[in-house]
Amino acid sequence: MDLPNRRTTRAKWHNYNDGVYHITLNSRDRIHSLGNIKDGELQLSELGQALKQYIESTHEHYPYAEIPIFQIMPDHVHLLVTIHQAEAQGRRKDDACIVQSCACIVQSTACIAQSTACIVQSSASTTQSTAPSLDPKMKKVSDRRGYLSTVIGGIKSATTKYANAHDIPFAWAQRFYDVIIKDEIQMTNTINYIKSNVTNWEK
Repeated sequence: MDLPNRRTTRAKWHNYNDGVYHITLNSRDRIHSLGNIKDGELQLSELGQALKQYIESTHEHYPYAEIPIFQIMPDHVHLLVTIHQAEAQGRRKDDACIVQSCACIVQSTACIAQSTACIVQSSASTTQSTAPSLDPKMKKVSDRRGYLSTVIGGIKSATTKYANAHDIPFAWAQRFYDVIIKDEIQMTNTINYIKSNVTNWEK
């Protein structure tokens, strides 16, 4: 179940290297490989459990990315992804609100809404510096694909490798769907949508 009017291609005016995004990944042919929902309860499959671990460990592999809220569904997954370009390029996050935003997001929806503008407003100031990357190899890949695509590609690749290693028939749809979060209202609506996905599945 996806939000209406999702864009299937990246926005040409945005480089996807900084900001907040609502991402949807679908399994190929919408096959229910990640779990099942019955009576409003989600039961993750073995592959769904592996995907959950990959999502939760994203920040360990990509220090510039955080996924504070997500929802795995039988045939797709919703992710709220924040990308901090300053972190990726080895710069200190000058705005204190960015540093605090992840913990804030985990605590409450209202807090997320309040911190969104702070994250988005900081994007402009962090994109001007050209400090060297902490990891030149990671920076080379990210500069070519965009930090967001690098993170999502890593999650998809890890899940596919797990499926192949455990003889689980599975493949992701080629594209992922993105919505750029621009303000507090959009953030709140997105969070509520992600949180209600399981409940609305059987409606």
